[in-house]
Parts: sequence; C-alpha cells; structure tokens
Amino acid sequence: MHVPTQRRLFIGVLSIGALTWLCLVPLEYAPTIAADIEANASAALADYGAENVGVRIDRNPVQRIIHLSGDFPLGEKRRMSQVVVAVPGVEDVIWDEYTEVGER
Repeated sequence: MHVPTQRRLFIGVLSIGALTWLCLVPLEYAPTIAADIEANASAALADYGAENVGVRIDRNPVQRIIHLSGDFPLGEKRRMSQVVVAVPGVEDVIWDEYTEVGER
C-alpha cells in the first residue's frame, strides 16, 4: 500500500513531537536536563574565575536560556555571557536585575 509523502511526513513529525513530549513531561527528564545545564553553566563560570554570580534556568517550561545575576561592570557581564553561551545546551544568556546571590 502506497502512503502519500505528505501523510508520511505528517505522521513522522507527529511521532517525534509525541515522543519528545513523553520524555520531557511524564517521564520528568526536563528538570534533570535543566539542572545539568545550570550546573554546567555554573562550572564554566567558576573555571573562568567568576564568583558571586547567580545562575538559574527556567524549569516550567524548561528553556535553554540562562539567567545570570550579580553586580558587575558591563564588560565583565559580556565576557561572562560569552563563557556561558559556549556551554553545550545553552541558547542565550539574560542578565537579571541585580539581586544578592541566592535571593530570587
């Protein structure tokens, strides 16, 4: 039986979407992935020598955008952003308004 190409494509995309949803939502891989990305970003900043930088990632829904916070000059923020964007899994970096590290 011949299935039209468009129908096969639709079935394939739908299957991938369902499998992704299954892994991230009911099987709860999303929080683990977020924690790993956050830990890797923190480790990269520590290797760079940055201290007192708040690092967090949104978990609901999980995004690949790292939120950094801390009171640093603009040039230092740019360098730290470059360090974090180089971490696998990180899409972008946003600097939140300054709050004390640990305060959210």
